[in-house]
Amino acid sequence: MARGWRLTKVAWELIRREPTMVSIALIGSGFGLAGTAAIFYFSGYFNSPGHSGRAVAVAALIALYPMTFLSVFFNVALAGAAAASFDGRPIGVREALGISWKRVGQIAQWALLAAGVGFILEQLASRIPGFGRIASWLLGAAWSLATIFAVPLLALEGPGPLETAKASVNLIKGKWGEGITGLVGIGAWTIVATIPIAALFAAGLLVNHQNPNLGAALIAIAVGGFLLVTALSLATREVFAVALYRYANGSTATGGFAEADLAEPFSRRGKGD
Repeated sequence: MARGWRLTKVAWELIRREPTMVSIALIGSGFGLAGTAAIFYFSGYFNSPGHSGRAVAVAALIALYPMTFLSVFFNVALAGAAAASFDGRPIGVREALGISWKRVGQIAQWALLAAGVGFILEQLASRIPGFGRIASWLLGAAWSLATIFAVPLLALEGPGPLETAKASVNLIKGKWGEGITGLVGIGAWTIVATIPIAALFAAGLLVNHQNPNLGAALIAIAVGGFLLVTALSLATREVFAVALYRYANGSTATGGFAEADLAEPFSRRGKGD
């Protein structure tokens, strides 16, 4: 947690100086939130929450690929902006999105692969009760770790989907030892930050029937807070992932992260470990 907080502060300091990354993260998070709301709306969940489970699942399946594509698209733009900042040439939102647009074909292919993996894991969890959920979680965690460099690779090199996965795995296999604890720490602080937001949202739902104006205000504040935390978490993770990727490839321009914090995730295991 302490190391994760230290890395988060370094990434936040970089993000604070570069509003482009915050803007892209907010836009991407906004699209994700809007897509989630659309799934519930078109599935009829808001009209009949107790009878629309299957409809929500169908709507989520239909939206899986476009939402995955948009997520990767904005993440690639964010990674491109972070890399430019590391090189001392900050860029604007339009130029950052242009990086993604130049890679749109590769992004579409990678999104298809990622969505396919997500669909398979979801089917595994739903069709095999108990063990299926555990296996799905473990495989999902392994996939996330193995493809941690996918977005930086797409942003900085633009390979195809299979080449992206292979290159990311090779970087992990060649360098990774005890675990990329920085990303775990960043994720932990994100969870901590969302707890009061979730409590505020729940409070808004509770008072909504008795005081609709107050309930709506609390819910709106909670949604805005969730959007902001999600955006900052996304930006922080991508900034750190780009720093790790550049360090693994021998670059010294890593945005102010201490070499020890970048070297530790990549320390090889000794024979006695």
